[in-house]
Amino acid sequence: MGEKKPEGAQISEKLIDAIARALPAAGDSAYKFVLIFVVLIVLALTMLGARVGGPWLAVSLIGVIAAGGLLAGFTIAVVERNKSLATQTRQATAFAEEQAEKAATFQADYDAARKVLGGLLDNSTDTYVVYSSHKVSREALRDHEDHEINHPATEQELNVSTFMDVRGIAQISSLLHAGGKEKNLRVVTAFDWEDDMWEANLVLIGSRLANPITEKALERYKCPFRFSWDVTTLTDRENEVTWPAQGEDLSSVDYGLLAKMLVQSPKGKEHDRIWLVAAGLGASGTRAACKYLHDSLGELARDMTSEPFAGVVRVDKNNPSFVDVVSSRKIAPRPAMAHA
Repeated sequence: MGEKKPEGAQISEKLIDAIARALPAAGDSAYKFVLIFVVLIVLALTMLGARVGGPWLAVSLIGVIAAGGLLAGFTIAVVERNKSLATQTRQATAFAEEQAEKAATFQADYDAARKVLGGLLDNSTDTYVVYSSHKVSREALRDHEDHEINHPATEQELNVSTFMDVRGIAQISSLLHAGGKEKNLRVVTAFDWEDDMWEANLVLIGSRLANPITEKALERYKCPFRFSWDVTTLTDRENEVTWPAQGEDLSSVDYGLLAKMLVQSPKGKEHDRIWLVAAGLGASGTRAACKYLHDSLGELARDMTSEPFAGVVRVDKNNPSFVDVVSSRKIAPRPAMAHA
């Protein structure tokens, strides 16, 4: 039989064993420090208690446990508070970076819009957005179950635009807003057209079939890209190229024209006007021209800068999200002319 160990030594061994098991679980170095500190004090006091014995041992252990608990609680509170502050700091940094990225994107969009759209964004002058439109009869107004709509529609309410054209118009409107156009923005159709509107900046949506002002603007400007009279082809008159290409079927593809025309005023540069045309052989082509302007504004700002340009885009009607540019180049500005 071995000699029985003193009570204090037995307690010390048990404490050391418990601490040894606890240390690996204490992931934070501050927690380990508290445990080690408590162990050292307990060892010292228990060895003292082993010699002194009696009530001193119990009192010593109670004091050590209380002091260790307080120290551990304080340390844990400090550590957790630091962790919380670190988490809040990371979140604040991530939020600040996100806001900075949004601000940079907004500024880039604004700068590109100002460069490409130019005078269209001038809040001191009128900009007319001339919608594509068709006039329908009251008898043609039907609900989704093909019942006649007995509503006393006004003449203006009978001017309708296709869904595809409206989607394109929304994209151009968002660009005008991004570029800071907040005042003197007028929305009309060709049915509302008056000749003094030629003196304003213009956004012309749709080809001659839905907006005869488009054809008049292209003719006055002598734009090199032109629609055939029946709007079944688009032609680059300078390079003698026509779309759609031979063998292409307009039931599956469509083409659109995007043109920024700069009309120079004899009164000076501050009186120059921008005529912007987005028009297609069909509604899909019109929307494709609008989408190309919206999605590629940064590229246009880089390649065309603030100069006038014109180009033709192609879209697969079965995959309208992808717009292909088949021809694009800068064009010459034109002097203003009298309006017949």
